[in-house]
Amino acid sequence: MKSMAFLMAFAALLTASIGIANASEERVRLQVYNITCASCAYITKKTISRMSGVSAVDMSFNLREATLKCDVRIENSQTDVAALASAIRGTGYEARALTVTE
Repeated sequence: MKSMAFLMAFAALLTASIGIANASEERVRLQVYNITCASCAYITKKTISRMSGVSAVDMSFNLREATLKCDVRIENSQTDVAALASAIRGTGYEARALTVTE
């Protein structure tokens, strides 16, 4: 019985700590222009992924429009949209922030 109470307390603590971690996560959406091939998209994703605080990068590539939409998850506000856009500009592409609904 004591072990069951311990497990329930541990599960509650674990759930609470996960909630705290997710509360400090921010989602940012960027549109990157002049993406003409899969290599361009790969370079952009690698550049963003290596930045401090970036926990995930999901991308949607549109060859017809030569654009790439990047959904970026940032932990603990370690970086911001301006820093992401600057890093992308460093690879030779332009980027702008989008609202999450775009």
